Amino acid sequence: MKKILSLVLSLLLILVCLPSCQSNKTDNVIIPTEMLKIDVFEYPSASFGLVLQVVTPNKEESFEFIRFEGENIENILGATLSESVIKESIADITSNGMYLHPVPIKVTTNRTSEQIIINKVILSISGTEHEIHLYYPVEHKFKKSDEDDISLFNGPLGIFGISFEINQIFDFSGTARTDINLHEFCFSKFLYPVSPELYIDGTYAGKLDGKTSYKIKTGEKFTIKASLGFTEPETTTSYDFITTMATVKYSVVGSEEIKTDSYPLNAQGITNAEHAQEALDYIVSKYN
Repeated sequence: MKKILSLVLSLLLILVCLPSCQSNKTDNVIIPTEMLKIDVFEYPSASFGLVLQVVTPNKEESFEFIRFEGENIENILGATLSESVIKESIADITSNGMYLHPVPIKVTTNRTSEQIIINKVILSISGTEHEIHLYYPVEHKFKKSDEDDISLFNGPLGIFGISFEINQIFDFSGTARTDINLHEFCFSKFLYPVSPELYIDGTYAGKLDGKTSYKIKTGEKFTIKASLGFTEPETTTSYDFITTMATVKYSVVGSEEIKTDSYPLNAQGITNAEHAQEALDYIVSKYN
């Protein structure tokens, strides 16, 4: 009986802690870290950015970066805070007496091929140091750009939160440098392509759903058209800051080796005052 009671109490404790485990919440500060999602394993730049959403009861706050904690952090050369481009336009936005402060951080690495994992951000907010535990660790791995079997595989460099709400269709394209069989289109984490359709030199070829492969000859351009969905909708909103790798899986004709080509796609959910108000209302209602 004691074991059963102990198990019940443990489960209740877990359930009570779940909301606070997703955010770093104190009496005066809410930082919903599940809204930051970065997973890049073939990033073509030694620098990358992230944005923390900080909610406080003060219209004005000062921020100072202290340090990161995680794995291979010694490969980070520096981290610099910058002012959000929408700071002035959202200065007067409030929800139940709380204000939204987006905090952009630019991170510069030493171009290591090792995977950098950031589990925690230590940030000073108006003189008070906060240890911010990330719900999703930030993962980054640098890879030099090179010419493989596919030339210039890319798509939209950035998309915005409204794109998810209206199921906007995006184009992802590349050109075969040799004869290839195209097998699948996917993302490393957080997003998935909804009903991806393949076009070869402008002609519809079929659904690229991983069940059928398509031969693309040398010099032919392929285009994949798809809207995007969330792989974890219970912890994802249209207001999140997401960077993930858009990836095609293929093989060279005559070989069974599955290869990949990828590029980083960034989705920013808060880009104007309207988005900021909606996001702030969501955060305050969820965590207050």
